[in-house]
Amino acid sequence: MLKNLFQAMSLRERFLLTVFIWCCLFVWAGSVIQGGKNFRLQFIKTKNELATQEDMIDNKEAIETRLQDELTRLDPQKTYTSSQLVGKLDSFARGSNLNFDTNSPNTKPGDIFNIHTVRIQVRRAEIGDLINFDKQVKKESPYLGLERVKLTAVKSDPRYLNAQFVVSSFELKESAL
Repeated sequence: MLKNLFQAMSLRERFLLTVFIWCCLFVWAGSVIQGGKNFRLQFIKTKNELATQEDMIDNKEAIETRLQDELTRLDPQKTYTSSQLVGKLDSFARGSNLNFDTNSPNTKPGDIFNIHTVRIQVRRAEIGDLINFDKQVKKESPYLGLERVKLTAVKSDPRYLNAQFVVSSFELKESAL
């Protein structure tokens, strides 16, 4: 039946139908190949993740021992809640004579500790005041840490800088001890 239909077509129609069928086959083959590539990449990624997880499970005791060693070296009284972090940064900035604004802290909860992050915007500051602020934050390491610092010159007076500090701290949970 299909053969008779094909035979009844003109030469031009046969040619166009053949080209259309070949185009469809190429599109289908390309989609099959792309799907195979995606499957292969996902397979490799999953295999690597499973290997990493297996390594972690195999080294569970060593990891827990290192964690307990680190926890004994940390003083839970020196870790900061989100409000303590904002207060501490406020006192550092005021002590450095900075004109600043802080945003509300972002908190990422965890099993052992919470991580708090605060962004501080400083306007029209001298480089010495910014360095002083930086030193005060670094003194509180490992309980406070600078994640990012962005400095830009004030266009109207390049002696002054605008700065953005992103400071993070962690709050050790009592249940982790």
